Amino acid sequence: MNKNIADILQNIIPNDVTWKLKLLRAWPEIVGKLAERVTIFTIEDDRLILQTSHPAWAQELSFLAPLIHEKIDALIGPQIIRAISFKITNRRAAPIGASSSRSAQSLHSRQPTPYAMTTVETAKLEALQDDQLKQVLRDYLLRTKARM
Repeated sequence: MNKNIADILQNIIPNDVTWKLKLLRAWPEIVGKLAERVTIFTIEDDRLILQTSHPAWAQELSFLAPLIHEKIDALIGPQIIRAISFKITNRRAAPIGASSSRSAQSLHSRQPTPYAMTTVETAKLEALQDDQLKQVLRDYLLRTKARM
């Protein structure tokens, strides 16, 4: 009567929890590079609440929600997660395994982060006719991103 630990755990852990564990483990693969910007905040029944640090990211991610939902359905099965919503927090979503202590770095020793516009933002700006307005809006957007 040899049983492996996976079989034993399968009998101990309820099915409604196993798909959650599977989702949490696969999250970085589901969202790819966006894992730095969005994390799972909580799962309430059939609703997945994702956490991000800024309303702009929440809006951008809401456009990607159908794709994220498809990947989740492929992983855990259809109709388990029926809705995805977003929660905006004051702090950035930390990637898994990242150190949460930033006190070792002073503000003066950190290298400036290069800020880039998304393809949607670039397309919107390129649609404008006035070059001066384009430049002002581009500068404003990049300054705003630097403050996030």
